[in-house]
Amino acid sequence: MLVKTRRTLIQLVAAMCLSLSAVIVHAKTELTMYYPVAVGGPLTKIVDGLVADFMKENPDIDVKAIYAGNYNDARVKALAALNAGQPAQLSVMFSIDIYELIEQDAIV
Repeated sequence: MLVKTRRTLIQLVAAMCLSLSAVIVHAKTELTMYYPVAVGGPLTKIVDGLVADFMKENPDIDVKAIYAGNYNDARVKALAALNAGQPAQLSVMFSIDIYELIEQDAIV
């Protein structure tokens, strides 16, 4: 009886592991990207088009492109998200902003 119970338990654990691995394999990677444009309009459409093309070629990755205003607005939003514990994975910023990101241990 003990052998049968042990075998059933092992089969149950194996089935659970297989189920979890299927979920992990099919999970989408979600990325947030802040980007600045001095003026909205056609440039935001170009960025949205580039993101859509990228996601079409990479169906496992979902990019949420967020128009963040000008470069300063994008920096402020990126740092606020970082300080809130929900950092964006991508952000278009001025090169000088790297020093502030280094000071906040945001560069990986």
